[in-house]
Amino acid sequence: MTDIGFAAEGRVSARDGAAGAGLDAVLPGTKVLVAALVVLGVLKFTAVFLAAALPDEGYYWLWGQHPDWSYYDHPPLGGWVHWLTGTVFGNGTVAARLATLPTFAGTLLILWYWCGRLAPPDLRLRAFLTGTAMWLASPLMLVYQSLAIHDHLLIVLSLAALHFFVLFAESREAGAPRYRLLYLFAVMLGLAALSKYNAVFVAAGIGVWILLQRDRLAWLGDVHLWLAALVTAAMLSPVLYWNWSHGWPSFQFYTHDRIGHLATSPFDHIYNFTVQSFVLVSPVLMVAFLRFLIRGAPAVPALLRGPAASVFLIGTATWYAMCLVTPAAHYWNVTSYLLPLAVAPFLIRSAMEFRLHVLWGVLYGGSLLFTSTVVPLLTLTQPPGRHDENLMFAAPSMLAEVEKAEAEYDPAMIVTTDYLSASLLSLYSGRTDIVHLGPRRDMWDFWFDPTLHKGEDAIVLAYDEFPETVLIEKAFEKTETIGDFTAERFGVPVKHYRLIHAEGYRGEGPQ
Repeated sequence: MTDIGFAAEGRVSARDGAAGAGLDAVLPGTKVLVAALVVLGVLKFTAVFLAAALPDEGYYWLWGQHPDWSYYDHPPLGGWVHWLTGTVFGNGTVAARLATLPTFAGTLLILWYWCGRLAPPDLRLRAFLTGTAMWLASPLMLVYQSLAIHDHLLIVLSLAALHFFVLFAESREAGAPRYRLLYLFAVMLGLAALSKYNAVFVAAGIGVWILLQRDRLAWLGDVHLWLAALVTAAMLSPVLYWNWSHGWPSFQFYTHDRIGHLATSPFDHIYNFTVQSFVLVSPVLMVAFLRFLIRGAPAVPALLRGPAASVFLIGTATWYAMCLVTPAAHYWNVTSYLLPLAVAPFLIRSAMEFRLHVLWGVLYGGSLLFTSTVVPLLTLTQPPGRHDENLMFAAPSMLAEVEKAEAEYDPAMIVTTDYLSASLLSLYSGRTDIVHLGPRRDMWDFWFDPTLHKGEDAIVLAYDEFPETVLIEKAFEKTETIGDFTAERFGVPVKHYRLIHAEGYRGEGPQ
């Protein structure tokens, strides 16, 4: 076990009496810790088992029904995992989310290791439970490690890659490099990259960290470093093969099609990215991270802080640069926070910081879960609009009306004008024949052959944010609105939509 790092003992630690006494004063007391874990455990249970399905969860569930070497929007591992959970546990939101439990357990295993390294033996368990609470109290981790989307895979695999790299760096600096750790880093990085392309920031951060220190340039002469890089690159061969077979659409998407989508102004992009990052990570935790990356922390080894700072700076700087031309979502930068979060109990300066962080996580994380389990909070103050949360609650009634119209008109196709509703209707019904036809490119462009459906009739689901005009003009010979509906949640309107009977599909577009 010592070869891969999961041992009780370590070389760099805070085991001396003064450090132990200081940590004991910072860690929360038993009552506070137990109360925090109970509340956060309830939130975690709610996020996994009770929250309504996100449209993207339905979209990626469909990937599992169409196994392939890769996909248009993302690498293939998420789709493969959906295929596995569907095969083992069956269809449905909860079945798909069961995969998030072992990935969350993987993060806890790494937290357990670092608490053993950095805390005295008598404080290890308390430090670990504190770290678990701090991890769950970050709304970003609470939510994105509970949804059946790619991020739960990216998080644990990127963290594992960084974990093994830090241990390898320690062994190399000590003059006895353990190359098994380097190859474990390469494999985990490859798996992370098969989950989501954001893993490139882990690789870039590590690369910059190596290059910026003159005495580490000698690493470049180590053949094992290049062999490890080849291992990671080889693991991406499914992505390269699929893109080569289809004309490199993923590269077109990320280098052109997505740039400028929903753009407003650089100031708005930067402001929104900054505020959302602080809010979703947690203001208290973000301040502790920045303090650690700038000044360090007494208990945390420099060989952890260096890669952590490099990955954070490379990822964050890249997304701020992107904000100059296009909006950037806060969760795209998740890899920047992983190493600091793994040692979070050793970054706070007082038990009050822990309490404030947990309070923020419970209140804000709780509000996010209220929105996904009870009623969308935005809808209480704004008209129903293009919010995923509105669609989440509208989908069951949408499906009921679609199936009623299907029974009456017996169409050859069920069509929606956006991928969000097509994804949720597919997930809730367990069907794979519901089609998205619209100008936005997605996986239906690869699954659906228009020429095979020429002349067919359809029931079309449309709503204001994705109107059916393009369908009327380009896709069908004749259309007739057959129903206008408002979906409600506890009496609160969440989505207006309509059904159209469309006749004579032209066999092309409107993609």
